[in-house]
Amino acid sequence: MNGWQRIGFLLSVLWILGGGFYQRSSDMQRAGDMAGFAMRTCMETQKLKGSYDFSRCSDEFDKTFRVFAEPSWENVTIVAFAPVPIAWLLAYIVVWLTRWIRRGFVGQSQ
Repeated sequence: MNGWQRIGFLLSVLWILGGGFYQRSSDMQRAGDMAGFAMRTCMETQKLKGSYDFSRCSDEFDKTFRVFAEPSWENVTIVAFAPVPIAWLLAYIVVWLTRWIRRGFVGQSQ
């Protein structure tokens, strides 16, 4: 591998780790937010009914969290890995186009 390919490899690994971590954190934050909203709504509903038994609300929190957290690993896989081959393909297209254009200028100067 030449130097540019090594840089590309390093950037790919950093993207996979960083993008995957970011997506997982984002998904868990969203799951927690939605589950918290569901729990607060349940608690307010219970209070309006005059009941302060919030055990059902805890179950509601768990259920909602699972619904939003379940697809997280699929999201992580897509965000972490899908851009890498696209970026490599674009980089090779740019390199090929640059060399093609240079060859055109070299051919004209003769």
